[in-house]
Amino acid sequence: MILYNPSENIFEGYNGVFIKNMLLAYGTESGLFDLWGIFNDDKQTGTIFRMDGTVRICGKCENLDEVRAFLATIGYQYIFADREILCEPANENQEILIMQYDKDRQISENPSVLLLQHEDLRSIYTLVFGKKCDGNDFSVWYSDVSHRMRHGLLRAYGIKQNDTLVSVSMTVAETENEAVIGCVTTDTKYRNLGLASAVVSELTRQLANEKKSVTLAVNSNSNVGLYCRIGFFVTARLYQMQL
Repeated sequence: MILYNPSENIFEGYNGVFIKNMLLAYGTESGLFDLWGIFNDDKQTGTIFRMDGTVRICGKCENLDEVRAFLATIGYQYIFADREILCEPANENQEILIMQYDKDRQISENPSVLLLQHEDLRSIYTLVFGKKCDGNDFSVWYSDVSHRMRHGLLRAYGIKQNDTLVSVSMTVAETENEAVIGCVTTDTKYRNLGLASAVVSELTRQLANEKKSVTLAVNSNSNVGLYCRIGFFVTARLYQMQL
């Protein structure tokens, strides 16, 4: 059984951090997203979250056929879920590795990496997306990111050269005890200099000092070794499917 806007929710794993982050930022009455509970014998076992056409599923799904039929009914552009939940067979190109930081590792402080502020958001957007700061895409992104940054649910660290942002890493979702790192980007002119490693390391160090569990997601064919050297290790796999 699947019920809309349940009174309680399941926040498990990587997707659960995203869902809880959005609930903390906007609440259930904002109309920005839809939330459903997955129930088995009147007990909630999972949560389905949909925002801007992207669906995330966390928890357990006992009746896979029911969940798949429900997903086909509500529609989506992207889905992030375990392989067995997907409505079509997944392939290796859709595999996403979930990596967690080893809290017993120690990272030295790097004073060249800066905590970025609201006034840096335009530079972050241009660097990460390679777009000008105009149009609806920027407006939606800026409104969301600035709101969550003000409420302590997102932060960004970067390196600047001559006052120009050249490398950045962000928490794309944070809760009181968890954080997900993403948007790791370095200007093409400054790559292969260790800047990406530096910004991720400093952000991870700050989060670990706050006793937060730190995770990130990478494609299975990307630079997994970079994150392993920092202290991350693979803990799970999700799959992304696009219609």
